[in-house]
Amino acid sequence: MKIELDKLWDYADGFLSEPERQSVEAHLQQDVQARQMLEDIMAEKQALNQTPMEKPKPMFADKIMAAWVSDQVARGSITYSVPPRDWVLTIISLVLVLFLVVPLVALIINVGSFDPVGVEIPQIDWATMLSNALLKYALLLTFAFMTFRLVDRYWQYRKFMIASPYLSKPSAGHFS
Repeated sequence: MKIELDKLWDYADGFLSEPERQSVEAHLQQDVQARQMLEDIMAEKQALNQTPMEKPKPMFADKIMAAWVSDQVARGSITYSVPPRDWVLTIISLVLVLFLVVPLVALIINVGSFDPVGVEIPQIDWATMLSNALLKYALLLTFAFMTFRLVDRYWQYRKFMIASPYLSKPSAGHFS
């Protein structure tokens, strides 16, 4: 019966259960070649334990992972999925677009019946409109949220580019 090299490594590392350990010890007493392999493994472990550990450079693991991901993407092994849409931001954007698009559509529809003579341009009293505290705070919160969201996306992009110098650009849909 020949013992596997992996089993000897597990024995040397102390990973075997008690019955497995006893089985390996019984085999080692009978097999000279297996004892020699175990001595070689123990010598290698001792040499590795005596080797001084170096502290890795900052972002070492991130750079290795970025290089691996870049290689896997180039091979086609990994594809990026589009993350779920941020519905709050989408709704706020749609409301803002609605405020811009509706007047333009109304203007385009009424272009044929537009009579420039005698038309009064409506005067909008912004001070009166913004005197409503609820509207004022809603606009303030909307713009604050959009600003924070923009800054957050900038920092995500910046963190991604710093952590992944091997990737020339993020893939489509990565930051949506």
